[in-house]
Amino acid sequence: MIGINVGRHDTGIAYLNIKSDTEYSLEVYQSERFTKRKHQGDFPFVAFKKFKNDYPEKFSKLTPQDVSVNSFHTNPHDLENLYSKVSTYKDYLEMFQLEKFSTLFYSNIFQPGHHLCHAYSAWGFSPFEKAIIIVFDGCGSKKDHFIDYFNENDLGEAGEGAHFETLSVYLLDQGTITPVLKEWTQFEKVEKVDHFIGGSLGNFFSLASCRIFGTWQEAGKVMGLSAYGTPTKVNSIIEFQREIIKDPFQVFRGKKEFDSQPRVEFQKSANIAASVQNKFEEVVVELVKKLKVQYPDFENLILVGGCALNCLTNSKIYDEKYFKNIFIPPFPNDEGIAIGAVLCHAHWKGKIKFRTVSLDEVNAYLGRVPSGKTSLEEIKKHFPTYKIHPWEHTSHVLNDGHVVAIFQGPSEVGPRALGNRSLLVRPDVPHVKEYLNAHIKFREEFRPYGASVVQEDVSDYFEVEKSFHAPFMTFAPKIKMNKKNYLIGVTHKDDTCRIQTITEKQNARFYNLLKMFKNLSGESVLLNTSLNIMNQPILEDINDAKKFMDDSKVNYIMINDYLLERHED
Repeated sequence: MIGINVGRHDTGIAYLNIKSDTEYSLEVYQSERFTKRKHQGDFPFVAFKKFKNDYPEKFSKLTPQDVSVNSFHTNPHDLENLYSKVSTYKDYLEMFQLEKFSTLFYSNIFQPGHHLCHAYSAWGFSPFEKAIIIVFDGCGSKKDHFIDYFNENDLGEAGEGAHFETLSVYLLDQGTITPVLKEWTQFEKVEKVDHFIGGSLGNFFSLASCRIFGTWQEAGKVMGLSAYGTPTKVNSIIEFQREIIKDPFQVFRGKKEFDSQPRVEFQKSANIAASVQNKFEEVVVELVKKLKVQYPDFENLILVGGCALNCLTNSKIYDEKYFKNIFIPPFPNDEGIAIGAVLCHAHWKGKIKFRTVSLDEVNAYLGRVPSGKTSLEEIKKHFPTYKIHPWEHTSHVLNDGHVVAIFQGPSEVGPRALGNRSLLVRPDVPHVKEYLNAHIKFREEFRPYGASVVQEDVSDYFEVEKSFHAPFMTFAPKIKMNKKNYLIGVTHKDDTCRIQTITEKQNARFYNLLKMFKNLSGESVLLNTSLNIMNQPILEDINDAKKFMDDSKVNYIMINDYLLERHED
């Protein structure tokens, strides 16, 4: 079976391989990884082309009855009708033999709601049999524009005109999902920025992102910038959005402009970011407290949707101990929609059953399998002048303070690099953050870097319990002050750090690399950032790795079983 995300951003497909009703796996093809356009939208033509080339037999056996498709703001059929106004759209579908995946040709293709897809993307990886699932983002499906098998349109209040889901709460109990709360909002187009004003928490961030960075897709930067600002009280989310774009302002785009802007302009943007983050935390924490009182028998919380990437708020919920456990899947944003769509469809048809996944084993390495299969011959062909060492030598190179690119196996699905497509370096290398920004990543100075740590050592470095799991960099706890000198390169202005905990069952080679580094250095934490350059997607295959190394100042790359060292004759 196959799930499809089609629409404005983060499109892709997810193939569900079913061995039995409780044994099934996913392989995900994100459009951006192939087109090299970050957050690629529209219909995932290139992703389908790759899938068809990789698995022609699987492709040919799929039928429209195996397909589930979602788009975030309207139903896919209406969206494809809009696309078909471009005369070549239908031609492309026929040219690539994709008619069976299109609602233009088969209008009865399964089309679940956007928030339900988010919920099912968590359902398929949940470590809990019983949990409250909160879905919150910028914009979900339009009311009455999705197959409503779960009576979601009956929840919440919506007046006249177009309304979109913005917050949903589901109860997960022994595999059954039940919607219990729904919020809807309308959107209004505004001048000065290419975006809308709306009542959703996600739109609150994305409108601020437009105001500060010139694009709605940089909400994560707004969160990072908030540490530099002083918040003002926000009484109304809608009115605050109107206020911040009312007066004349200038957008400072890119590293060079943003880093050199007048201090007063930087502070104005930082204050906006702090106000947005403060209000966001206030609203989310109040919701969490209310749900815990309303459903006292539920001890576990799952957060999903783009807003679940807010590491600071997630950590605040963890610190307050409202719930016994908190889980956030690796792809809470729309990169998980195709996954949720196919899992929802397969479950609804009775082809799969719910099963929990241990936190020690759940992982994000669901990318295209062939992209990570690289032989020694291929490596030598792409890197003919490099010295080749056993991969274990990587720990010595890292201990010496060098930056190392890690390229192994299938890529991570979701926005975080988690050890398969990562750049690693000791966080205590002098001026490491400045070096990465100036020569490799080209990020704005204010932005923090994340870190990876072996799970059993997490409480030695961060203000969390020893049992704390954060396998997908969705929490940003405070650092232990006695470790500040070592963690200097990953410590943000507010003394937090976005972290990944790693176990051997999740990623054996990455875990063992950290353990070997600890044997040499005495430390089990490394700075971990994504293997890409700013505004480009995470690398997909060995051709991308070759181009990255050609264009960067990184001298070492570990590719599966081998460490390559730059060596020009």
